[in-house]
Amino acid sequence: MMLISMVVLLNPVYAETALLDVKVRHDRKFDFSQLNNNYQWVKRKDSSRDLVASNDPDINEYFLSVVNKNLAARGYQQSFDGSASFGVDYEIIIKSSGVQNSLEDYAEQIRRKRLSTTSIPSLPNIKNMKEGTIVLNIMNMETGYLIWIGYAEAVVVEKKNREELIDQAISKMLAKFPPE
Repeated sequence: MMLISMVVLLNPVYAETALLDVKVRHDRKFDFSQLNNNYQWVKRKDSSRDLVASNDPDINEYFLSVVNKNLAARGYQQSFDGSASFGVDYEIIIKSSGVQNSLEDYAEQIRRKRLSTTSIPSLPNIKNMKEGTIVLNIMNMETGYLIWIGYAEAVVVEKKNREELIDQAISKMLAKFPPE
C-alpha cells in the first residue's frame, strides 16, 4: 500500500504568483506496477490537522476534491473497503494558523516523522523552499518508505487565484505519477 502526503506552505502576504515549475523524483528500486487502481484517504495519527488551515477551513475540503478529481482522471478510484494499494494524505500550513514553530521547523518535523526512510537520491530540502510550495509525497504504506515526490514552488497568494494554482500544481504533479 502507498501513502501520499502533501505539504502546502501558504503565505497570504505575497502580492504576486510564481510560475508553476513542477519537479518529481522517485525511487528507482520500487516497482510501480505493483499498484492497483484503488486509493484511500489516510487518517492522521497526530493532531496536526487541527493546527493547520484554521483560518480557512474550506481549503481542506477543496484539497480533497482536487486530489480526488485528479486521481480519478488518472484512473484511480477511492476505496473504503481496505482494497487500496496506496493511501492519500496532505498537509496545509498557513503562517497565520497559530502554529508555534516556524513554517520551516513544522514542515521539517512532519517530514522527519513520515519520510525518514527513502531510496530517492537528493531529496529537496523543504527549508529552502518558498512559502506557497506544494509538496506531494507518495509512500509505501507497508514499509513506510518514500517512493515518489513531486513539488511545485508556486506562491499561492490571494483567495481569487489560490484555487487555480492548486488545481494546476496538483494536476501537473499527478500527471507524472506513476513514473514511466
